[in-house]
Amino acid sequence: LNPDFAPLTQVLIVVIFAELVPLIAARRYAEHVALLGIRVLYCFSWLFRPFVFLLDLMIQFVFKLFGVKKESLNLLTKEEIQKAIETREDKQGFLKEEEFDQIMANLFSLKNKTAADLMFAVQHYISLPVTATVQDIKDQLQGRLANFVLVYEETTDHIIGFISVREAIFSSKETPIKQLLKSPWFVPKNFNLYQLIEHFKKSDKQIAFVIDDLGKTTGVMTLSRIMDAVFEVQEVGMGHKEFEPNVHINRSFIGDTQISVINKTYHLLIPTSKEDETLDELMQTILGHHPTIGESIRIGDFELIVEDAPLIGDKVILVKSL
Repeated sequence: LNPDFAPLTQVLIVVIFAELVPLIAARRYAEHVALLGIRVLYCFSWLFRPFVFLLDLMIQFVFKLFGVKKESLNLLTKEEIQKAIETREDKQGFLKEEEFDQIMANLFSLKNKTAADLMFAVQHYISLPVTATVQDIKDQLQGRLANFVLVYEETTDHIIGFISVREAIFSSKETPIKQLLKSPWFVPKNFNLYQLIEHFKKSDKQIAFVIDDLGKTTGVMTLSRIMDAVFEVQEVGMGHKEFEPNVHINRSFIGDTQISVINKTYHLLIPTSKEDETLDELMQTILGHHPTIGESIRIGDFELIVEDAPLIGDKVILVKSL
C-alpha cells in the first residue's frame, strides 16, 4: 500500500477511538466511567507515594539549608477562593456586586462560628447498626442518594464510624459493614470553623462528627458544608435561612415531562417560567432550536442533557445535579 495513506487511517483511528468513543462513553455513562477510572488513579497514587514522600523530604532539606521558614497556611488561599467563585458563576451566571459582598461577609463571619452552628443533625443521614450487612445499606439507599452511611453501636448517640457508599457498591451483599468501617474524627461542638477548615486541609479526613458535652454524637460536618454556608446568598430583607442537605438527582425523563412534576416528586428547584413547561420546551427556549442528541444546558444547579432524540417519538433527557 502507498505510505501516503497512513496519515488518513491514523487520523481516522485517533478521532474515533481516542476522541469520539471516550467522549460519548463519558457523557452517557459518566458514573460507570468514573468508577472504572478511579481504580487506575488510586493505583497510581500508591505507586507514586514514595516518590512524593522523597520529593517532600528534599524540599524540606532545601528550606532548612537556606533558612527558609515555612509560612503558616491561610484559611483559604487566593486561588481557592477564586476557583470557588468561578464555579458558582458557571452554575448561576456572573455574581452581582451585592452577592460578592455577601460572600465575603459570610467568609469572614466564620471566625465567630462553631461546628454546632452549621452541623447537620445525625437524623439527616442514613444510620445502621454495626451488625448490619452491605445488603442493608443497599436497601436503605433505594430512592435516596448518599456519599456515606453512619454506623452506630446500640444507639445513634454512639456513632463508631462511617462507610463509603462507593466501597459498599463493590462489596458482596453478605459482607458485614464492620469490615468496611472507617474510623471517625470527633470534634467538640464549640470547635471553631477556622480551625476545622485547617484540619480538613491538612488531613485526609472528609467527615467530622460533632459531639456534645456528654460525648454524644449530635451532628456531622464536612468541608463542602462550610463552603455551602460561605456561598449561600440571601435576598436583602430575608431572615436567616436554615441550611438543608443538598438534594441530588441523576435520572432520565421523557422530554414531555413537566418540570413542576419533577420538582414536586424529587423535591428539586429546577427554574421554570411557567407551571406546565416541559423539559423539551425549556431546552428549546434556552437553545433557540429543537435540541438534538448530545446537546446540553445548565440552569441553576442542574444540567439537562439530551440522551436520545429520535425522528419519531419522545426525546429522552437526563437531569443531573452539578
